[in-house]
Amino acid sequence: MNYHCGTFEKYQGHLGSRRDVLRYGSLGIAVSCLLFTITNWKALQYASPKAIWNLLFGVSGNSFIRNEGASSSSRVKQFVNYISDLESRGTATSVPEFPSKLDWLNTAPLKLSRDLKGKVLLLDFWTYCCINCMHVLPDLEFLEEKYKDMPGSVL
Repeated sequence: MNYHCGTFEKYQGHLGSRRDVLRYGSLGIAVSCLLFTITNWKALQYASPKAIWNLLFGVSGNSFIRNEGASSSSRVKQFVNYISDLESRGTATSVPEFPSKLDWLNTAPLKLSRDLKGKVLLLDFWTYCCINCMHVLPDLEFLEEKYKDMPGSVL
């Protein structure tokens, strides 16, 4: 391909340059990302800006990388350090109360500020039509039984 006076000559059936290929390729990727964002807007609404902020700028500790050789006490120490760092910086977000019209199973409606304040919570949201969600229920029951004497709740 030869370039003469602002025009490209056709060479072996191809017209354009590498710069054009990169330019249009980048444009195609950008348009596909925009299309993906538009078509998946509902799902993307659940990405927490706070989680993205913490991912980019983080807290002083490293992420919770599972090290197979490390003991469980070092993993617990990672969580304790993370939580104490959030508390000392004062950047922890307050959790909103459960909606008042929420349907509760096997318990009376609970309020975070009244019934669950100061407890470690394991929240599991599931539906009857999700077979994978149903498979987790025995594990949750095991955790609830195992830690029943500790200040925690499995919801």
